[in-house]
Amino acid sequence: MSHIESGELLISYNLLSSYAYGRYKAGAPIGIVMPRDYTLVLSRTAMIPVRAGRPNLGKKFLNYCLSSRGQAVAVEKSFFFSFDRPIPPGVDAIDPGSGSGVYRPIVIGPALLSTLDQQNRRRFLSEWKASMERK
Repeated sequence: MSHIESGELLISYNLLSSYAYGRYKAGAPIGIVMPRDYTLVLSRTAMIPVRAGRPNLGKKFLNYCLSSRGQAVAVEKSFFFSFDRPIPPGVDAIDPGSGSGVYRPIVIGPALLSTLDQQNRRRFLSEWKASMERK
């Protein structure tokens, strides 16, 4: 993102909007545009490991993140996309409440775990490499 800020690059694609918006709010000379054909929406997840040293602190943190105050801080400090909030100032995008169908959430589920399977991963990388070598 620093290459965008410096003007070395004029456009970048597939950046996490929360990071870009944090830089924008800090005064970076950048613009943020969410594509109008479709925009993938990344789900944020948080977990408390079974063997966490202090699971109660993890629980308190998660409760804070889910609280009204925690949500307000997240919105104020950075751009966390939500279907029930307007797009923040300075972001060129379609309103999530418009029903346009532009926003496509990446659903957290078993399909995302398939890349953790080493055999699937090797096959995918092999096919990817082969596709890049084709003329």
